[in-house]
Amino acid sequence: MAVVIRLQGLPIVAGTMDIRHFFSGLTIPDGGVHIVGGELGEAFIVFATDEDARLGMMRTGGTIKGSKVTLLLSSKTEMQNMIELSRRRFETANLDIPPANASRSGPPPSSGMSSRVNLPAIVPNFNNPSPSV
Repeated sequence: MAVVIRLQGLPIVAGTMDIRHFFSGLTIPDGGVHIVGGELGEAFIVFATDEDARLGMMRTGGTIKGSKVTLLLSSKTEMQNMIELSRRRFETANLDIPPANASRSGPPPSSGMSSRVNLPAIVPNFNNPSPSV
């Protein structure tokens, strides 16, 4: 039976391989590391056996990429709920950002400033040079 541990305190620069290295010697199946991130730097780790999860819990207070992590016993349901919540937040945050390959039709959005420039005001008059100083 798979057992889920919730990890908190994961630094933003850490990845799945860093988590696997932290739990080296314990069996985490392929696809068993789920990084949620967020303010608490959370991740969920699925262990292959109860014994692996028990041994994993003993590593609470250890460090990953220089950050102290806390381990909490969790469940598959909690993990799925947190992943879904994180996915929804990510999608909502990206609604206002157009895709990189989106083509624009029409003029660019106005910034409220006029793009018209009065050229005679900024181009020197070369026909009537001013006297040298």
